[in-house]
Amino acid sequence: MTRSQISAIVVGLGIGAVVAFNAAVNYGSCYWYGYQTDRTVRYAMGVGCMVKKESGWTPKAELRTEQ
Repeated sequence: MTRSQISAIVVGLGIGAVVAFNAAVNYGSCYWYGYQTDRTVRYAMGVGCMVKKESGWTPKAELRTEQ
């Protein structure tokens, strides 16, 4: 392997670690919100934190507009 290939692998692994860490923080934040508000929540990777309502699952960011 050349030095540039090793550098590319290291950079890719670094970016992957940052993405995984960010997902873990967002997941934890979502469930902490559910714990604090006593609501049923679910974390969807592409959407974010979802909150269970009578009408179905709603993104947490859109709750204020629907209430």
